[in-house]
Amino acid sequence: MAGLWFLLHLREGHRRQLVFSGLALGLAVATKLPAVLLAAPLLISVVVVESGRWPGFPSRGFQRRACELTVWAVVGAAIVVAIWPVLWVWPLGLLRQLLADLVGRPARTLSARTTRGRPSMSASWPGVSRR
Repeated sequence: MAGLWFLLHLREGHRRQLVFSGLALGLAVATKLPAVLLAAPLLISVVVVESGRWPGFPSRGFQRRACELTVWAVVGAAIVVAIWPVLWVWPLGLLRQLLADLVGRPARTLSARTTRGRPSMSASWPGVSRR
C-alpha cells in the first residue's frame, strides 16, 4: 500500500497521498522490519520520474521532491516511534538490535532451560539483566 500511495502521489501530487504512503510505510516497518527496504525502489522511482523517463508522471524538480521525501520519511518514522514504546526509553539499543537483525547477525539468543523438570524457552537480550 505504501508503494501504491507513493506512486499515486508522484503522478497526481496530492499531499494526502504522500501522508497515507508514509503512514502505510510506518505500519509496515513496525510490523516487519525488512519493509524498510521498500524505500530503495521508491527513491529510484523518484529519480526516474524526475529524469523524464517515465511517461505520465510530471517532473516537479528535485528540490520539491526532496521536501516531499522528508515529509514521507518523518511521517513513517513517527508512526514507528508511536507504535514501539521501547523506542521512547531505549532508542539506541533497539536500533542497534534491529540493524543486527536486518543484516542477519544474531543479537539475541534463545536457550532451552528446565524449570522444575519442565522445559521452557527464555530469551537473553544483550544489555538487559535479570532481577
